[in-house]
Amino acid sequence: MDAGVRTVMSAFHDLNGEPCTGSKYLLTDVLRGKLGFNGAVISDAGSCDQIKIHGFTESDRDTAKTAINAGLDVEMCFGIFTFQDNLEQLVADGEVSEETLDNAVRRVLELKYDLGLFQNPYKDIEKAKAAVNLPESRALALESAKKSIVLLKNDGTLPLNKGVRAALAGPFADNGREMLGCWQGLGEAEDAVTPAEALGMPIVSSSEDCADFDVIIAFIGEPSSMTGEGKSRTNNVIPEEQLELIRELKNSGKKLVSVIIGGRPLVLTEVCGLSDAVLFSGALGCEAGNAYKAILSGEYNPCGKLVNTFPTVVGQAPLFYNENNTGKPPVEEFFWTSKYIDAPIKPLFPFGFGLSYTNFEYSNITVSDTNPKIGDKITVSVNVKNAGECDGEETVQLYIRDVVASVTRPKKELKRYKKVLIPAGEMQTVEIELDTNTLGFHNRSLEYVVEKGDFRIMAGTNSEDYIETKITLR
Repeated sequence: MDAGVRTVMSAFHDLNGEPCTGSKYLLTDVLRGKLGFNGAVISDAGSCDQIKIHGFTESDRDTAKTAINAGLDVEMCFGIFTFQDNLEQLVADGEVSEETLDNAVRRVLELKYDLGLFQNPYKDIEKAKAAVNLPESRALALESAKKSIVLLKNDGTLPLNKGVRAALAGPFADNGREMLGCWQGLGEAEDAVTPAEALGMPIVSSSEDCADFDVIIAFIGEPSSMTGEGKSRTNNVIPEEQLELIRELKNSGKKLVSVIIGGRPLVLTEVCGLSDAVLFSGALGCEAGNAYKAILSGEYNPCGKLVNTFPTVVGQAPLFYNENNTGKPPVEEFFWTSKYIDAPIKPLFPFGFGLSYTNFEYSNITVSDTNPKIGDKITVSVNVKNAGECDGEETVQLYIRDVVASVTRPKKELKRYKKVLIPAGEMQTVEIELDTNTLGFHNRSLEYVVEKGDFRIMAGTNSEDYIETKITLR
């Protein structure tokens, strides 16, 4: 809202027993009233019609009345036009006021006017096409792709030594369509650089093909047909035929690097056990191959961090770093605690995890004021040393924990982060400002409150590896 957003989409699910697209509480009381939004609200595709599917209305007419009176301005349709077919009669019958209809129309017309559609309603399609796939756009795509790759494991195999004999394997080694991912839009497969095109290495398919090579780089993971909307999985693992390939390649006795492309946190326990180095990323887009090349060759030092917690086994899910405590927090050596008897307590990789070709050491965390008042801003400082032999970027993550509160609070919450470039062998004092107003939460009455008391302040390289201090808020 503060950034000036002009449209908001209403979702197709329900909240507290009300479909969002038909919820006056959400679309009017909260969105327009509490948040002050004055733009247009558009339904998610088909979500207006789905109010009836939820069992909340009994007809398309009732659906249209419910949605527009809730605060919906535009219905995005899937062949059923509840607004178009029913609003005129609803107004004539007095079930929707002219004022309600006028307000919805006005918001749409104001948006079109501000966009200049009345002055120039038809855009130049050829001009639009000419603005796609430009060198500067691809340069930005490459930069973002390189920063998105996460190094999960490395025994020293990466970066590849000059002159190393390497080959590629796996279903994504030379597949431009899969580089674009599940929501490809107007992307063209031929515009995407594949790993094979970027690296210029041969592709192998069995251990017998590996005799002439030192390192095998396998590009595996979830195909685009497995990811995106409507693609939930009960078993978030690498497809079995790909695991068979990894096992086969491991039998060659060569160094094995697994590059995993996925759309969700996957169970990578077996892959990591078989591989000497592991990289993970989403679908990186048109410059994917060049991004992988930059990381594998050492031209770019990986700096990506995981934005999910990765489980050790499927049964650990759902698994997330900011969970609340239980009355019996898990302790491996004590029986009567909340843990598994057939799996570890800890995830395979915690939220925020990501290695580098160098090592970072944290020390001496301090705060500018250990007893601030509510509303004060404090500065958290921590020393970060690049203890390795190459320059590297590190994302310093700042977590907090409200020790005692009027409702139970998470074990830790990410509040701020800061990426810094630290030359090899040097140490930087990283300072992160923290507004104590952000240390609050919504209480039982859904009011945002900041309470006095003790807070743990943690800074580290991920959600499990950190150093800490504390403050007392007054």
